[in-house]
Amino acid sequence: MFKNLHLWANIMLGMAVAITLAVAGLSWVGLRSMDRIITDAEHAELHQIAETLLGRVASETRMAETMSALVAHLPAVQAEFAAGDRAGLEASLLPAYEALAADYGVVQFQLHVAPARSFLRLHKPDTFGDDLSGFRHSVVDTNAKLEPQRGLENGVAGLGARGMVPVFQGDRHLGSVEFGMSFGQPFFDAFKADYGVDAGLQVLRDGRFETFAATYGDAPLFDETTLQAVLAGESPLLNRVVNGKPMVVLAELVRDYSGQPLGVLELAKDRSHYQQVMAKARNHAWWVGGFAMLFSLLMAQLTARSLGRRIRAMAEGVDRVASGDLSQDIAGLFVEDVGAEQ
Repeated sequence: MFKNLHLWANIMLGMAVAITLAVAGLSWVGLRSMDRIITDAEHAELHQIAETLLGRVASETRMAETMSALVAHLPAVQAEFAAGDRAGLEASLLPAYEALAADYGVVQFQLHVAPARSFLRLHKPDTFGDDLSGFRHSVVDTNAKLEPQRGLENGVAGLGARGMVPVFQGDRHLGSVEFGMSFGQPFFDAFKADYGVDAGLQVLRDGRFETFAATYGDAPLFDETTLQAVLAGESPLLNRVVNGKPMVVLAELVRDYSGQPLGVLELAKDRSHYQQVMAKARNHAWWVGGFAMLFSLLMAQLTARSLGRRIRAMAEGVDRVASGDLSQDIAGLFVEDVGAEQ
């Protein structure tokens, strides 16, 4: 087929194929690089948001520990606790708890005796005396190590952001005091309102995950296998549609007060903006690539025609010499042909 084409057409065809492959390859590489940059930016942004959320949790538990330390160092509390005066402690502390619960997000306030028996629950004054040592390991550690503990932990009322401090009267260890801050659906709703990012916590219970709280519904964003992989140290990122919106979704490991895996934090951010950026980049690449290809093909055509004429002139000269016609100089014919082009 190519034998029937003019010489310049064959030259141009080869150049056109090379130009097309070069432009298409450069466009593909450029778009792939931009896609990787966007993915890295989304990953970094969601990691930063995850750190912000976990930082909020840490602030809540630090606040709980601070309030516990304040109460633990009140001489009146120490005296009534040492005397086993539950009614006196309730009368002294209940008004403060009610104010903190109403305006500052405090949901739990209680005192324990070692190792972890509830002495007084200000949030449930009528319930006391139960042994928590089977599941409230933070209380056991506080009273055993005689050191403050804080973090996330499950309790009678569910998962909470807790802070506890041992209570002493002089050198005598009396027990511990604990505050628990609000950590549930309102916490995640407030975070979404502040940052515009959907967030949820999948808690590990009996080897399986359950939704503790989430702003995107009750179903996890990741499947069970992926959530288990997060416990092993992975931090998956994927694109999916959530509630009808294109989202980029990240999973991060959450640990309890002791550093043990507690569950998986899921974050989902609207990626419409990044999609628009990518679409614009793709359109620009098509336009720029198309213009570059057309211009290059035009230049290739001019070059191919020029080369074709010169090669044809040289071939005709060689044919004359081969047939015995030595009347003209081949170089002169070549120069004449080029001059004719000009």
